[in-house]
Amino acid sequence: KAFNRIREEGAELKIYGRLSTYKGFEYYIKYIRNLTRNKNIKFMGGYDNKDISKIFSEVDVLIVPSIWYENSPLVIQEAQLAGVPEIASRIGGIPELIQDGVNGLLFQPKDVVGLYEKLKALIQKPELREYLKSNISLPKNIEADAKVTEAIYERLVSQN
Repeated sequence: KAFNRIREEGAELKIYGRLSTYKGFEYYIKYIRNLTRNKNIKFMGGYDNKDISKIFSEVDVLIVPSIWYENSPLVIQEAQLAGVPEIASRIGGIPELIQDGVNGLLFQPKDVVGLYEKLKALIQKPELREYLKSNISLPKNIEADAKVTEAIYERLVSQN
């Protein structure tokens, strides 16, 4: 719905993911396709995970309009590894990965106008995307993250 409002010719929304349905949600794909009014919205279908770096090399920004209380979406970390800033919902663990206005942009879940405003800002101000991109720090790998978690546990145990 937010991208339907975009009128700039150069802007394109690519939606990746399998078009299969889950039992009980057979209507969903048709529902999403019926929402599409902008000719620059493209359904790309599924992809092999080995192609993720190629996909990220072809996008300017990742949009994560989650309505679910996700802990730490891997796709955000993959985008950060590729140097791609994100526009994402302010929900769950997402704000721990994205600092609004620093390395990405956040909006309230289900807020179509808020998402539209973030999209419009990035389209109208290419320097904003470059600024956000310059502030992306690489996520920790599993070993480094495990060491940080272990140090927290050790500190807590030693306090008791």
